[in-house]
Amino acid sequence: CTRYLFMNTSVKPFDQLEVRQAVNYAIDRANIKRVFGGPITGPIATSIVPPGMPGYLSPEEYNPFETPNMAGDMDQAKELMAQAGLEGGFDGELLMVGASDPPHDRIAETVRADLEELGFSNLDVRTPAFPNQYTQFYSVPDKNVAFGSSAGWCKDYNDAFTFLDPLFHGDNILPSGNQNYAEIDDPELNSAIDEATALTPGDERTAAWENANQLATESAVWVPWSWDESTIIYSEDLVNPIYSTFFAH
Repeated sequence: CTRYLFMNTSVKPFDQLEVRQAVNYAIDRANIKRVFGGPITGPIATSIVPPGMPGYLSPEEYNPFETPNMAGDMDQAKELMAQAGLEGGFDGELLMVGASDPPHDRIAETVRADLEELGFSNLDVRTPAFPNQYTQFYSVPDKNVAFGSSAGWCKDYNDAFTFLDPLFHGDNILPSGNQNYAEIDDPELNSAIDEATALTPGDERTAAWENANQLATESAVWVPWSWDESTIIYSEDLVNPIYSTFFAH
């Protein structure tokens, strides 16, 4: 699974790449992970596709929005806002939706603090009970959710298609039941997903998914912050334990 924040490209100013890049640098991912439960819950995510899946890129080889300890770099973020013509910030009202259930309520607060420091001064923050952030807001484009702080996605099966196609392909933007919450419709990314999908399993397909993973990450519509891990406790007397990740969501 990958947990992430998202920005809606159909809502200004998140239609500007530099603004989305600024947010990726501004967010203190380390603090969100701390609030979520710390290292026992898994590593901080630095791209879209989680470990163990073809197309995964380790943080050591690929981390386009790297900051010290992944705790954010507000100076770099504000420079990008200035490049986008928003040196003084953005005072237009933006709907930000999280969830009221712990720890998502605290995640919404740490995200709100980072966004306000970056210059977003007019956030309308709503935290419905889980899973209403999905059913009533994220999946309904007409709600015009600008920013989501409580999104996550788990694989359907062990292939990057189950992440990148439903979540990033422009053809999958739907008026209801939408999962492309960022409403991104980028021809280059769409083409990369289509090309990877058409290949048979093997090195070429894996390389194609790695390319699509990079394009999706660099679109900056997501701020991925967790690749979830589960801690399984069992008796030493148990013989040959096997953990099936296929059924583990």
